[in-house]
Amino acid sequence: MITSEPLNTSEYSVDIYPSSRIDEELLQDLVNICRLGEKGFRIPTDRETLYEVLEYPLDDEILKNIYISGFSTPLENLKVMMQLVDARREKAQVALPL
Repeated sequence: MITSEPLNTSEYSVDIYPSSRIDEELLQDLVNICRLGEKGFRIPTDRETLYEVLEYPLDDEILKNIYISGFSTPLENLKVMMQLVDARREKAQVALPL
């Protein structure tokens, strides 16, 4: 049976240090952050920002972290997804008894 538990649609972010790793044009849209006196930026990974940021020339490590964060499903959704798979399996067994 499927519960009415909602899927987690939390937005995540990627912190980039030092700030010099980010293209000047992109800096105006990002949140300034500081860690132990080192300046950096926080890049939100919501869909709109994600696609905009991926158009800029960034180093491979930054692109990898942004891509993983933006296109990964939160672990909290695993329980709901497993319930959907089980419900689909049950329905298929009822439709086509073995």
